[in-house]
Amino acid sequence: MSVRKGKPPSLSTKEQLINAAIKIFQQKGFQKTRISDIVSEAGLAQGTFYLYFESKEKIFRQITLDQSSRFAKVFKETEVVFGGKDLTDIRQNITRFLNKLLEVYKQNIKISELLFRETRGHGGLFKEDQETFYKSFIKLLQEHMKRDLPAGKFIFEDSETIAIFLLGVFLNSTSYFLLMKKQFNTDKLVQKMTDFILNGMQLNNIPFLPSQTST
Repeated sequence: MSVRKGKPPSLSTKEQLINAAIKIFQQKGFQKTRISDIVSEAGLAQGTFYLYFESKEKIFRQITLDQSSRFAKVFKETEVVFGGKDLTDIRQNITRFLNKLLEVYKQNIKISELLFRETRGHGGLFKEDQETFYKSFIKLLQEHMKRDLPAGKFIFEDSETIAIFLLGVFLNSTSYFLLMKKQFNTDKLVQKMTDFILNGMQLNNIPFLPSQTST
C-alpha cells in the first residue's frame, strides 16, 4: 500500500487514525466502513491501526469518549449553572452555560452528526456507550443543581428526573436545529432554552430571589 505524505506533523498517529475514521464513517456509515478504508485515508499501513485500536468498534467508541470528555470539561470549568444572586444573574449563568455546550457541538459538527446518526442503530451495538454518556451528563447536571440551588428552596425532590428532562431539552433541540434544520439563530435558540429551563424548573419562583415588583 502506498503511504500518503504531507500530513501535519502536529498530529499524532492516533489522531490521524481518529480523524480519518470520522471522515470515512461519515461517508460510508459504520457498517460499510472497513479498517483498510480508514488507514488508506490516514495514509498509514494497516498494521499501524492495530497498534492503537483492536477494531473499528473500538475507534468509534474512542470518538464517542472524546466527545463526552469535551462536554464534561464544560461542566468542570463552569462554576455556577442554576444559581445566582437574582433572576437576571441566573438567566445569564444558564445562557452562558448553554452557549458553551452549543459551542462544543459547533466546533465538532462532523462528530456530532456522526454520533447522532450512528448511535441510534446497529442493533444496539453502541447502546452502552450512549447510556454511559447520558448517565454522565445527568450526574453532572444533578451535581450542579445540588451545589447551585439553596438548600430547601429547590421545588423538586427528584433531581434525576429534572436532569433527564434538561438533557432532552439540550440534546434533542440541538440535534434537530443544528444537524437537521441546519439554519437557525443560535442566540434565539439559547434564549428559548433558557426560558424553558427557568419556567420548567420554576427558578423564577424560588423564594430567595427578590421580587421584580418590590421597591
